[in-house]
Amino acid sequence: MKSKVIIGIVIVLCVSLIIGVYIGKSENNKNESKEDTKKSNIIENGNEESNDNSTNNKEEKKEYFRGTSFEKWKNLVSQFYNNHYDYVPDDIIAYYDKEGHFFVDTFVQIDEIENEMTLDNSYMFDPAADIATDKYGATIDFILGKFVECYSYVNLKFDKDYVMAIGYLPETTSDKFIKKYFYSKEDYSQLPQYDERKDLTSEGNKFVIIPKTNFVTISVYECTVSEDGQMKKGRIICSESQPFILYDDYVEVIPHLCIEFKYNDVEGTFPILFSGEDGTLSFTDFEKEVNDISIYEAEQ
Repeated sequence: MKSKVIIGIVIVLCVSLIIGVYIGKSENNKNESKEDTKKSNIIENGNEESNDNSTNNKEEKKEYFRGTSFEKWKNLVSQFYNNHYDYVPDDIIAYYDKEGHFFVDTFVQIDEIENEMTLDNSYMFDPAADIATDKYGATIDFILGKFVECYSYVNLKFDKDYVMAIGYLPETTSDKFIKKYFYSKEDYSQLPQYDERKDLTSEGNKFVIIPKTNFVTISVYECTVSEDGQMKKGRIICSESQPFILYDDYVEVIPHLCIEFKYNDVEGTFPILFSGEDGTLSFTDFEKEVNDISIYEAEQ
């Protein structure tokens, strides 16, 4: 009888121990489950916060470039047009493309009734600087409001379509020309010079040739004109992407020098020739690309 009681007590204790272990494991599992849930919540909350921040960053990226708002960039572009061209765009948009590049596009109205617009120019900005390159290859600093590649010593604003400028400088207008287009006589005196006068004792003709930007290449050649009026280039005299001075002999009817300009996909060649009608420089077929900045005696 005593033996049965002892066995019964042992069985009860074993069962109690087993139940205790099970309960303990169950509690541990519950705690572990709670910890896992808590970690999961932290991760999810962290992702939500991260997603919120990411969304905010994306929104900020959509509205700003290098800390300056889209509206400010559009205003700067509009001011640049107002200062450098004879018009301002009818509409300006700023955006990021799919690759993350920042652009400002300008549009002009071609149909007032239908309010139809056409793309005027597109400026792609350097992500590491406040400068942009337009579709023609010119580089512009809209903060400073100037062409980066323009020459700091030249006081000349180019209209949109001009690629280069040329000025005839007789002695009678030379001082006035230098004062108008250069900030100092020292700046003018430092220009490269090419002298093609056959008679160096004569005054000849003097020209100042100014490319729109240093992306423009201007080359001067000797040339001949055939009986049927076809011009043929000969020896190259110079090739420049900066302002320079050119001397040659007096030209009456047949030119002996010609100028070739290249700017992206815009190029042309024309002879250095004076008009027989009014004595001004003649740029037949290239009046749109070449700006005559001469100061003629009749204008004084």
